[in-house]
Amino acid sequence: MDSELEFHIAARTDHLVAMGLDRAAASRQARRELGDPLRWKEQPLEFERTRKGWVMTRPQDVAYVKREVALQVLSARLSALARNTDPTPEQKDEQKEIIRLLNWLVVDDSRGAAAQNN
Repeated sequence: MDSELEFHIAARTDHLVAMGLDRAAASRQARRELGDPLRWKEQPLEFERTRKGWVMTRPQDVAYVKREVALQVLSARLSALARNTDPTPEQKDEQKEIIRLLNWLVVDDSRGAAAQNN
C-alpha cells in the first residue's frame, strides 16, 4: 500500500511540476491533496480515469436493493424529471444516467428471464 500511495504522490507531484510549481512545493501540495496516509491505509480505494488523469477516492456507502425496487425508484425519479419543461443541464445529465441504468436493468432482467425459459 505504501508504494501505491507513493506512486500517486509522485505522479501528482510530477503533474504539478509540469504546471509550474517547484518540486518541493509540488510534493507538499500532492501530499496535502491526498490527505492523511493512515486514512488511505484503513480505507479501500477506488480509482476513476478522467480526462485530466486518475482520481483516487474512498468508496462511498453502498446500498444493495432488489432489481424491482431499483426499477421502481429510477422510474419514479425519471418521471419526476420528465415533468419539468425547462430542465437544467444537470437534470438532463441525470435523466441520461437514469435511462442508461434502466436500460441495463431491463436488458439484464430480460436475459435472466430468457435463461429461465430455456
